Amino acid sequence: METSKGFFKTEIEAPIFIGKEKAVKRYLIASNSGYFPVLNKTRDGKSLIAVYRDGDIHVGQRGYLRWSRSIDGGKSWNRGGVVADEGMDIRNPAFGITRDNTLVVTYAELDSYQNGEWLPLSKTRYNLFSRKSTDLGKTWSEPQKIDSQGNFFSSPYGRISYDPQGKLIMNIYGKDGTYLARSEDGINWGDYTCISEGFNETAILTLKSGKMISLLRHNDRDLLNLWLSSSTDDGYTWSEPKQLTGKFQHPADLIELASGGVLLTFGYRMSPFGIRAVLSRDQGESWDFERMVVLTADANSSDCGYPSSVQLEDGSIYTAYYADSSSGRFKYTPKYEVGLHAAGINYSPGIFLE
Repeated sequence: METSKGFFKTEIEAPIFIGKEKAVKRYLIASNSGYFPVLNKTRDGKSLIAVYRDGDIHVGQRGYLRWSRSIDGGKSWNRGGVVADEGMDIRNPAFGITRDNTLVVTYAELDSYQNGEWLPLSKTRYNLFSRKSTDLGKTWSEPQKIDSQGNFFSSPYGRISYDPQGKLIMNIYGKDGTYLARSEDGINWGDYTCISEGFNETAILTLKSGKMISLLRHNDRDLLNLWLSSSTDDGYTWSEPKQLTGKFQHPADLIELASGGVLLTFGYRMSPFGIRAVLSRDQGESWDFERMVVLTADANSSDCGYPSSVQLEDGSIYTAYYADSSSGRFKYTPKYEVGLHAAGINYSPGIFLE
């Protein structure tokens, strides 16, 4: 009887994709720039504004924040201007547009230079600031330091939006967990609620029903996946997080579509690197991962992602993301310097509904 001796076996679990290829439009927002983009549309729906990091690599002393604007649904973008460049390694914007069309941005500044020496990242202090613009980015208020009220925070994250009571909300996280922060004016933040310990970058969405859902990025470096939590009391208490995505699938962005569905876009930070999207039709209770959409799969490394989506007036969806380098339609394959770009994808909700 023949045995298995002399045979060799290597087995792993791996996904395959079965589906239709669809044509979508891709537009360049910024080249050699564009880390951590956050996208919003103005209240009249006529403009898209993106805020993102410029000036340096993923972690670099020269980094600062700038904005760009589109008036044709994301097809073309202006040079925009600077949001914040007064400090060192300015990064990680959270960005929203209020009901009176004021732009609100919060961000982190790394304080790495102390007593004449550069500190390692593990000992770097993070200072958080907020500022706003009432003229669509032409001028900005002076930076206001965010009072942590005894909490140690590392950074804000994602889209600034509203809770069911009409207060501005954003995610802010630190070494001990991820929080929801509230503000009346977009400058002064407080009334912090811990969503959960052990997580960081968190997308928060208030549904039309008043329910709130969040997608949390796990701290564990061997996981770095997304977990789901929800709240029915304006974000003051949250359900125990439950795992939603696989390893290295993060971070998240959430929007509620005109149809009532909830769209999740997230970075896919293992090969093939890029951006993926999935839909929930029951307010986040379940997600149609069997019909997951691969929006991009041509980034050259895991230094990619951070999608941010809006639904346009015609019903189509526009998603901004970044890739440190790419072998796709926007090719950046540098040998001696970072060739960073942020790009947008315009696609139809019909992709999810057929």
